[in-house]
Amino acid sequence: NADDLQITTVRLRNVQIPQLALTGNGAQGSFSTPQVRAGSLAVDIVTINNIALNQLKGEFKDAQTQITVPSANVANVAWPESTLSNLSLAELVADVNGAKYEINAAARLPQGSINGAALNIDGGWTAQ
Repeated sequence: NADDLQITTVRLRNVQIPQLALTGNGAQGSFSTPQVRAGSLAVDIVTINNIALNQLKGEFKDAQTQITVPSANVANVAWPESTLSNLSLAELVADVNGAKYEINAAARLPQGSINGAALNIDGGWTAQ
């Protein structure tokens, strides 16, 4: 458990990882945990609250990391004039290579708004 964790420009608060398995050999390896919880995650002007990642697994080799999460839930994502609530993600895959990343997941968003425009999403989602 960590009350406050800073990784470059990302700030995590109230992180809970009840169990972590890590295997490796030098610059490559794998890790897994049944659940990761965080009270909040802040990156620049975006804040994500009450995060739960279930059955997280990952592999790393040199500067490349791939993380898979079968299901994830987020209570709230907020940035100026915008909010997403009760976000559910399935089959989340995150590929990270240094400062570059790509995240793909099936998303369900029953309510949200971006600059006043209402949202309701039930399908795929990609961030880069």
